[in-house]
Amino acid sequence: MGMKPLFWKLSPAPMVSDVARDWLGWLMLALGVSLPAHQFLGGLFLALAMGSMIARHRKSNAKLWAILATSAVVATVTVLVSQRWDHWGFLPQVVMAIAGGVSGWLVNFIVKIGDDMEDRTGVVAERLINRIFGGNNPGG
Repeated sequence: MGMKPLFWKLSPAPMVSDVARDWLGWLMLALGVSLPAHQFLGGLFLALAMGSMIARHRKSNAKLWAILATSAVVATVTVLVSQRWDHWGFLPQVVMAIAGGVSGWLVNFIVKIGDDMEDRTGVVAERLINRIFGGNNPGG
């Protein structure tokens, strides 16, 4: 019988198979998050909670879901940035919660800008057509 090599005890196969079964680990690896899964999920839930607190008085379910989706995305991006350039030592969950709350106001801001743009499209289009093609100039 042949001798087994010495490195057979150091085989990473069980550890790799444990990680390969964990879809959250793969997702976090794909996103570039280097936090442990429980810290990332805790921060994500805090971000969603802050986003839903901001969105609690909204009448539209579409806006609520937009705020929650934006909270998750902004919190993930913010924690990635804060891991690279964190000079103050904030906990990642705190950073994610603040980002989730701010993203609720961000969605409201974008919606208000979109509504204003929609209200003014007729005037802007008329001015653009008059400038390009010449036309009746209301100013003289």
